[in-house]
Amino acid sequence: MFSGKDLWKSLSRSSTQETSATDVLKAMGAMPSGFRSTTLGKMAKEENWQTSSWVMPKLSQSNVAFRDITWDPVSKQLRPRAAKINRIFQVLNARMIPLPGSGSGIDVISRHVRTVIWDTSKKQALSNVHSVRATATDKDPLTWSFSPKCTASVFDSECLARINSNDDSLVILFELNMLYKRASTGEKSEVACGWCVVRLFEENGAPVPNKSYEIQLNGGTPFDTGVDLDPSVSLKASTNRFQQVVRSNRQPRLTVKLISSQKREVYDSLPDTLLTCHVYAQFISLYRQLLTEIVMDEWRDSQDAGFIMDPLISTFPKTLYTSDVMDALKRDGAHMRRFFREVYMDSVFPILNSTGLPPYIWGNDEREKERLVWIHTHCDKRTALESLSSPDRLYKPFNVDRLTLDLSKLAAT
Repeated sequence: MFSGKDLWKSLSRSSTQETSATDVLKAMGAMPSGFRSTTLGKMAKEENWQTSSWVMPKLSQSNVAFRDITWDPVSKQLRPRAAKINRIFQVLNARMIPLPGSGSGIDVISRHVRTVIWDTSKKQALSNVHSVRATATDKDPLTWSFSPKCTASVFDSECLARINSNDDSLVILFELNMLYKRASTGEKSEVACGWCVVRLFEENGAPVPNKSYEIQLNGGTPFDTGVDLDPSVSLKASTNRFQQVVRSNRQPRLTVKLISSQKREVYDSLPDTLLTCHVYAQFISLYRQLLTEIVMDEWRDSQDAGFIMDPLISTFPKTLYTSDVMDALKRDGAHMRRFFREVYMDSVFPILNSTGLPPYIWGNDEREKERLVWIHTHCDKRTALESLSSPDRLYKPFNVDRLTLDLSKLAAT
């Protein structure tokens, strides 16, 4: 975990080129002045802030016990660990989001919101970064639409925030991002176009009620205050009451709905802190149970924390990043625990190791459609044996990293 100051330094060092590109475009009038180089977008590219780094159980400082799970040696199962907050939220829409300047030669190729659990007092992230794609139409390009419980999980805007704290400084931070391409150079970059927070507690310490919240978006970065996203509709620019009303209706804003927790027995097997697509919770819970059982069996038999040969537990965390491959697993979600391993090995594992699967590129619609067709075709062959024996399929060379889990990765950090 970084402090706000350390996080900002880290992001600044890693993004000089992107920042320069954004600043140049702003100087040319191609970007609204409230736009900034993305903060959460850069974090999302770093392993420490990806979901895969947060779903695996972590060892204590002594490396002889887990710090975020409790094992019952009698029942040989995980004991439930209740967190203080399990909040389900749905991102519904974003309105009046300004566009790059007309004639700027900039094509928007993806709109998305990135979210993280955020400490407002220390200005630091406390969880992984989770991202959701949005859609917009040519008729209304200033409105971003989101789809809760969407079949394609990259667009599924129903999310779970789990936090084992009731500190009233904790919020859910939302940063709207555009991925764009410059027509003149073909250069692609990501820019932040507004941010806001949803509080989790009232001033009296009570949880905020479940309802829809329409929140005005700020410009700048989460480390800034008082920056207008779109100065042309700034409420500071006029004291005329009528203009104030007109400008108020044109304020960029995000609508988020908080709803009740639904599956506490699933949530209590998750990490103490996590932000993820809600539908993934059941798979992450099963993964952590299986992983812990296998690790405990290994320790009991050998007392040696080395490598464990198991392709499911070694590859599943990485699968969480490729939403279309997770959708292949969701097709058989009703089978759950009994068939979790079988389904994973029959579908996800062969897909991950096929040479024919096009690379995953965030925000590339053409590539996503290409991968979707490939995955659906692959899933028509229902078993790993059929996939492996098919003359039409080629697989990557053997690599021990695809089959084993290094237990040192579970050490405390």
